[in-house]
Amino acid sequence: MPYLTKLLPLLAGAFFCFGHPSFISEHGFPLFPIIGLSLLFRHISLKDKKQDLISLFIFSAAINITAFYWIPQTITTFGRLPYPVSFFIFLLFSFIVTPFVWTSYLVLFNLKNLKIAKKLHSKPEALILLIAFILTLMEHFTPTQFPVRVGQSWMNLLATLGLAPIFGLPLYSFLTYQFSLSVAHYLRNKKTLKLNTFVPIILILIGIFIRPLTFQEKTLNAKEPNFHIRLVQANIGNYMKVQSELGQFNSLQEVYNRYFSLSMTDTELPLDLIVWPETSFPDDLNTDILEDNPTGLPPIFRNIIAKQETEMLVGGYDTGKLSLSKNGLETVYNSAFHFDEKGDYLNVYHKHQLIPFGETLPFGPITPYLKDHVPGVSFFSKDEIHTIFKTKKGFRFVVPICYELLSPHHIRAALKTGTDLNQHPHMIINLTNDSWYGKTAEPYQHLFLAKWRALEFQVPVVRSTNSGITSVFDIDGEESQRLTLGEVKHLDLNLFLPERTATLYQKYGLLNLAILVILLLVLSLWINRKSS
Repeated sequence: MPYLTKLLPLLAGAFFCFGHPSFISEHGFPLFPIIGLSLLFRHISLKDKKQDLISLFIFSAAINITAFYWIPQTITTFGRLPYPVSFFIFLLFSFIVTPFVWTSYLVLFNLKNLKIAKKLHSKPEALILLIAFILTLMEHFTPTQFPVRVGQSWMNLLATLGLAPIFGLPLYSFLTYQFSLSVAHYLRNKKTLKLNTFVPIILILIGIFIRPLTFQEKTLNAKEPNFHIRLVQANIGNYMKVQSELGQFNSLQEVYNRYFSLSMTDTELPLDLIVWPETSFPDDLNTDILEDNPTGLPPIFRNIIAKQETEMLVGGYDTGKLSLSKNGLETVYNSAFHFDEKGDYLNVYHKHQLIPFGETLPFGPITPYLKDHVPGVSFFSKDEIHTIFKTKKGFRFVVPICYELLSPHHIRAALKTGTDLNQHPHMIINLTNDSWYGKTAEPYQHLFLAKWRALEFQVPVVRSTNSGITSVFDIDGEESQRLTLGEVKHLDLNLFLPERTATLYQKYGLLNLAILVILLLVLSLWINRKSS
């Protein structure tokens, strides 16, 4: 039995992961994180710090190995490091794959001796509500590169998520913590906490009931679509991509030919926008020059725009506007460029959040001294300006690049930029390139987590990728069409884009959940007083 007890954190981490896409399923299994967290909470004592921290490391390592097994090969491909070095970095990632786990534990361990905590020991309903909320706060505010949130697996039960536009993903993390802590309490004390057991069930049932009322205006398959967009998925392999960016002629021509032919294919309806994914254009562009001479576009864009009579949104590299760059290493932006139907440059967005070992090194001031030892890293500059793009038809959109879409903080800030101008974006267009990860679980994980932004903000998400999965999600999280991994194809979409207003979650963020928790705390204390 002692050996089985030591295996509990390992089993807890594995169960937690299998609620998300992994090597055994591209979707994940509903409610598995509740099982994993219940086992973990049953095991953690908050008495023996050393033993608890070892258990939390085992839990995090299980998540790392089960969900992020693709990291070593990716670091090798991205940074061109020897595989043993990449694997060692991968093992270290176990300490930071779930940073909120460590911060949450340390906060709870130091709070347990406070007077209020001791008073709440006789009121377990209120104590669990408070702990669940603290865990949710730690999860929400602790920085992380690839966001792991305990509520994400509820995406497997899409019909239950009617409250997402009000409370966002944090509600579903809170409910998961609340129910898991109640199960752990029962396993430890053989007592059922009715409020913390049934409140999550009641809120989920409310979500099921109001979902048809919440998601009324459908974007996909509308009878009167008003925006026609083409997503180009050229499936450029990593070797060809790198060689084309270095100017190798054959690779450069192949990249141009694929994007050109897919963009030029005839269409039944006139196109409003053609979209190329993240860093798809291999040559540098310079927006300082384009602003002075907006007609100075490369011929490939001019030919496509002239033939299709459409606007273009292109992922590429911007060597202009580097006045914000903080050091000499940062010589280029990962960018999205917008060109109009006449071939003129309109606007640009520069990526804010950079990926370690691909676009930067996560070592702060010592990075310049390590740059020669990680030859594959590009040192991108990062911007802080959010751009609202606007088409000829008047439709507005924002363009988070790659993992930026997975950050609700980033998307709230981008959408609020439009709100301040009283110009709410009609859609989100996400440019990404997952080819570095191969045929692993990563593209499915990325897709799975991206759907949350459509639900929370009631904005359709159009996802343009180099190698798949190119797709579009409606405001209720439903996905209509996709291009799968490895396809060389374009996806033409006819969208209905009505005017939108900010959701309650977009306006107030965590405040809505805080109010709900306060009401539940008052209710639990009232019930405790009545029963005593």
